[in-house]
Amino acid sequence: MANQYPQVLKVFEHLKKTAGGTPAELKPNEGEKFRFGWRTKDALYELFQLGDCLYFCGATEKHSGEDEKKVLELLNWLNGWSHYGTFTLCYGPKKVSLEQTHFAYSDYKFEELFSFLDQFMKRMTLYYLSSDMVFEENISFEEAVDKANLQMKRKS
Repeated sequence: MANQYPQVLKVFEHLKKTAGGTPAELKPNEGEKFRFGWRTKDALYELFQLGDCLYFCGATEKHSGEDEKKVLELLNWLNGWSHYGTFTLCYGPKKVSLEQTHFAYSDYKFEELFSFLDQFMKRMTLYYLSSDMVFEENISFEEAVDKANLQMKRKS
């Protein structure tokens, strides 16, 4: 299967020019072709290729310690709302994670990889906005996701 490393580097070079930063290249784990990682205020992100798949992963503790039933209802709603990636609640330490997987049967073009990354980050933003509404404003998860989507559309 195709190694996506050269194209991923092009995406990160573009981010360095436009956003001023780029993820750190990390030592790949056994079986991985490459691994990159970066942190934000609230989350840890990784992008790596393992076998035939390209993985975009994010994890945050934001609101993960709230009422478990509410967290799971929100994550379930977010998972049903989009065809990209899966949100899960992890334990020890408690985190909300998002994993987005793409099969690497051929070389992805720059535009495709950039779109994957952009959609991944938008899904994490959707979680942040909607979870704030659920846990800080006591809005139902259905309404919170709808409102968060509207906020994101207005900003783009």
